[in-house]
Amino acid sequence: MTRLRSAFLLALLLGAGRAEATAHPPGYVLVETIVVPVDGSVVSSATTLAAGVTYKVRASGTFSVGGPGDGRGDAEYANFSNPPGSLQDVCGAGTAGEDLGIGVNDTVNDSRKSPVWGAYDPTHEYTVDAPGTGARLRLNYHDCLYSDNSGSLTVEIFSPAGLTVELNDPTFRTGQTMVVTVSLTPGFITGPADAFVVIQAPNGAYYSLTPGGLLPGIVPYATGFAWPAAGSQPTVYRADLLRYRFTGAELPGTYTWYSAGAPAGTLNIAGPLAAQTFTFAP
Repeated sequence: MTRLRSAFLLALLLGAGRAEATAHPPGYVLVETIVVPVDGSVVSSATTLAAGVTYKVRASGTFSVGGPGDGRGDAEYANFSNPPGSLQDVCGAGTAGEDLGIGVNDTVNDSRKSPVWGAYDPTHEYTVDAPGTGARLRLNYHDCLYSDNSGSLTVEIFSPAGLTVELNDPTFRTGQTMVVTVSLTPGFITGPADAFVVIQAPNGAYYSLTPGGLLPGIVPYATGFAWPAAGSQPTVYRADLLRYRFTGAELPGTYTWYSAGAPAGTLNIAGPLAAQTFTFAP
């Protein structure tokens, strides 16, 4: 009966908001993944970015861009043969020409695209803020010559979430320690709030994180607390809630952390339901 009740309560939470399991910026949850071609064609997001909400957009990956050096490109740069000296940010040598990279709501090739994705990252992963305007995103790769391009890049859209879980690693073995960090974003709840941080084990059982440790079933971590108001500083509140050292007696397999905030005494979650998976092998 306890397990059936736990499954029912989690089903209510899952039904209230979409859960995505991925590495995410603190306080945000993935809402869409888009494949961006590198032939200049424009693709649009399925997600409409609500006006007044600040999203995060992450671009990642590399592709064959042709040209000098190693002939590789990412969302902002090309030629990774000997960075930083080899890096190109414009089409061709010198400082003239089209600004290379993915444009967001900027589909015209010219010498200055928007956004500037930032300093070169050897992981080829870049994240920028994207204020919602009540419209979808339009994306395309900027270049002056597309005939020698092949491949694609990936763009992910992240929406603010009320409560998210971050882990120090996606995989653990016996003797290693898992650190569970929770990020709380202001402005999602007015009045008293409850916070849920729940883990699902490989066998389907649910356990809730509480100040006293893990308990079977679905219960809040905290009840009736004051959620920070919109505009509070910091913009995301973070705290390590659990440090757990694996003994080897745990079930091997994939686990999922779910996290959400809700007005006190309800399961009306604020923002998207967040999920974060990890695996354990003895």
